Amino acid sequence: MKKLILLISITLGCNCVVKSQLYLKNNTNEPVQVASVSYEETKNMECWTSWAWYIIQPGETGIIGVVGDRQSVYYYAKSTISEKEYTGDYSFLVSDKALQIQNADMDYVLTQNPTYYWKKFRKITACVSKLCLKYTIELNN
Repeated sequence: MKKLILLISITLGCNCVVKSQLYLKNNTNEPVQVASVSYEETKNMECWTSWAWYIIQPGETGIIGVVGDRQSVYYYAKSTISEKEYTGDYSFLVSDKALQIQNADMDYVLTQNPTYYWKKFRKITACVSKLCLKYTIELNN
């Protein structure tokens, strides 16, 4: 017990960027393709980055990204067998060929990459703390 308290104290005192894994549980009756957008910060860049495409079967849960020290994360999903989309109010770029797009919120990126296109993403506020290592989005019909 003392070791656990010490570990929690050290973790809470850590001044580091915490990344939680971001999952999506597909509660629909169709397989979906999912894209996520998170804010990426490194020594060389800071930007919104889209990650696509993750395929998640009905009833399954799959990892779709990570959550950094910002709580806002975005996702877009679409059925692989019908026209059903799970959209929101926030526009980010995706591609059928690129798995990762940096500066996915910038118009100039589309100008330089004509195969990219805009999709409307849903915004979520994810759990971000040194004790929360996993956040799951529930996708329902």
